[in-house]
Amino acid sequence: MKKLIDYLMKHPLIYVLVQNVVNGSGHKRIKKYLKQNIPVNATVLDLGCGTGEYSLVFKNYTGLDNNPKDIKYAEQKYKGIFMVGDASNMTQIKDNSFDAVFSVGLHHHLTDEKAKKAIIEALRVIKKGGKVIIIDAMFPVHAWNIIGLVIRKLDRGGYIRQFSNTLKLLPKKIQYSFNMLSTFPLDFICITIVK
Repeated sequence: MKKLIDYLMKHPLIYVLVQNVVNGSGHKRIKKYLKQNIPVNATVLDLGCGTGEYSLVFKNYTGLDNNPKDIKYAEQKYKGIFMVGDASNMTQIKDNSFDAVFSVGLHHHLTDEKAKKAIIEALRVIKKGGKVIIIDAMFPVHAWNIIGLVIRKLDRGGYIRQFSNTLKLLPKKIQYSFNMLSTFPLDFICITIVK
């Protein structure tokens, strides 16, 4: 079942349809959260941008994703700069290039090692005083949220973590704040790091 889901979700139109059905209200809440935490005029980099939906939030937007089909779709549909690349090894991006770097639903697709590297790379490419915001999938906080649990179990990301395990991905001695964003039936961890 997971292989079929993975295959289907690699096609941008199917991905967008499923995302809107499963997490339609969640995208609105996440966009609102990003607007509240990053100035609209900031230069931003969206890691794991998928089909580029979050480009609608910012004026100076760059999206990076490892799926060339998603990048092609984003280039045809949205304004911004889109590039194929690996969030854990962004050799094509210079140090101190962006005011903010964010990711929505990226890290649960990465092993602990790759997720840690992606965070270090995000810190490398933001300017001094800039922000890194990580919004990622987590297992439901409430045991009664069976729908959320089933959706998370079917998720293509093989590394959905508990809240505390996601925090362990952060570099030691780094200042951060965190909270949870609930968009029933899905819960997300939100981590903000200021450089």
